[in-house]
Amino acid sequence: MNIWQLQILTHLAELGTMNRVAEALFVSPATISQQLKDLEDDLELTLIEKQGRKVYLNQTGQELVERAQPVLSELETIENDFKTRQSEITGIVRIATFTSALNSILIPVIKKINQTFPSIECRIYEEEPDQSLLGLRSHKFDIVLTGYFEKKVTFPNSDIISTNIGEDKLLVVSSKDDKSIFPIKYFSDLASKKWIIEPKNTYLSNHIIQMCRENLFDPDVVSEIHSYDAIKSLVKSQLGISILPSLALTAGTDMNGIFIHNFDIKSKRQIYLLERKPQKRIPAIKIVSQMITDQATAVLKNFN
Repeated sequence: MNIWQLQILTHLAELGTMNRVAEALFVSPATISQQLKDLEDDLELTLIEKQGRKVYLNQTGQELVERAQPVLSELETIENDFKTRQSEITGIVRIATFTSALNSILIPVIKKINQTFPSIECRIYEEEPDQSLLGLRSHKFDIVLTGYFEKKVTFPNSDIISTNIGEDKLLVVSSKDDKSIFPIKYFSDLASKKWIIEPKNTYLSNHIIQMCRENLFDPDVVSEIHSYDAIKSLVKSQLGISILPSLALTAGTDMNGIFIHNFDIKSKRQIYLLERKPQKRIPAIKIVSQMITDQATAVLKNFN
């Protein structure tokens, strides 16, 4: 039994599939499978059960993960403590974020870091909240900037540190030339409209559909688009209305021909910075984390 095998097993407990573990650790699924088999052979115990194509940890495997996690966390802390003794602040910092935070928060931060700390390399990954959290837990990401519509998100019994750095809100947008939508008095006034939203089963689109159903209608979705710029172009062309987060409508984005309705749909998104406790003292991560927090706080205070 070795540390590498225990890391693979704990990742499997977090991520659920060997393919996801292989992706997080940048190795092949065959390597993951072989290492787990070697671990079972060394211990002369069965740790993993198969059900069709799915695999899951049995009780023995779960008990081993519970015993191994604090040990692995302590080893990582020791490694990171010694890394802090480096005279030059350097390293790669992997950041997962959501779409609307890119232009107003992440890109300005990366530009500043490139100028001030050229030995720090930031890598950006656009992820849904659930995937970014899995990536953080499996060490695929170092920092996660994410948002949840729940009032408060906590991570008990975990090494994840969450910092609430502000909130943004959802806004109804339409074409300035579409007079049929003025004014909006009730959310149900939008029931007869054509809708342009993110693809179904993404976090934001699921939330929008839920809001519509709470107001007793299903939205007539005519377009499902990932890009906020593309959504705004379709809205501007009077092909439908949309609901977008205020971060996607900040200064510097193309708002020509777009009308933002002064209608409170009472849905706010809490923005969080997530980190893993053992990594928090690494100088490069500490610097990037603080700069993201400062930039996000400055941007988000405009929405209060």
